Amino acid sequence: MRSRKVTDNTRVLIVDKDQLTQKSLYELLSRSGYTVEIATSKEEALDLLDRKSFPVILLSIDNGDFKILSAIKKKTSDSEVIVLASYGDLAFAVESIKKGAFDYLLRPVEDRKILLTIEKALANKPAVCRSSVSLSEVYDEKVPYHGIVGKSPQMSEIFSLVDRINNSKATVLIRGESGTGKRLVAQAIHTSDKKRGKGPFVEISCGALPREIIESELFGHTKGAFTGAISDRKGRFEMADNGTLLLDDIDSLSPDLQVKLLRVLQQKEFERVGHHQTLRMTRTTVNGDHKL
Repeated sequence: MRSRKVTDNTRVLIVDKDQLTQKSLYELLSRSGYTVEIATSKEEALDLLDRKSFPVILLSIDNGDFKILSAIKKKTSDSEVIVLASYGDLAFAVESIKKGAFDYLLRPVEDRKILLTIEKALANKPAVCRSSVSLSEVYDEKVPYHGIVGKSPQMSEIFSLVDRINNSKATVLIRGESGTGKRLVAQAIHTSDKKRGKGPFVEISCGALPREIIESELFGHTKGAFTGAISDRKGRFEMADNGTLLLDDIDSLSPDLQVKLLRVLQQKEFERVGHHQTLRMTRTTVNGDHKL
């Protein structure tokens, strides 16, 4: 006979087979006031979830196999799962979120980052996870969600995803047909973040400008860099620093500009046209917008 589930908002489950990682996470969370339990396999984790409730689960995924994540989310939709990975890229992170993870952290992770992510996961639970109401009931169609009105399951899922992106520095790819509201989603991502929302929201249509102009518009230029460059000029990346930059129709960029764009996304640095000084972004989220 199964025992009754115990509900405790300080309870965290660590799912990791590495003993050193287990010990490190256990000591960190215990010192921070959490009640911690450890599972070394999928079977052990599912058995614990049969008997107890864990508001937050720290799950290690090191081989790209999301079966354990899917199994955990199927077992308990009330738990927020934070994925810890030793390697990965943006596609891996996006897939984690699509499979139901609350957030994705790439090792090595600072202790402070882990604790903040757990706090954020717990703060997210009262609105969506602790109640039995559906997402469409949480987001009222009569109350605009950062300028967007809607109550369908699809729109509610979008609102939930935007909530999860809050306080993240991740680059976001927004896909959809023309007229489906991709710009509104980008603005919602911007305004829903307390820090980023105070910064500028800058946008540029990559398909509306010729090749010789778009590079200057993106990265800026210095005086004399080309005919007509009568003074130094900031590009959109500089203008959007500490805010959000929306790149509309990024699939129209030439291959050489895509290489430069990749450098900005990965290393957060670029140069103005006609100048060799490297500039860095501090906290800018780039929303790439393109059609399916």
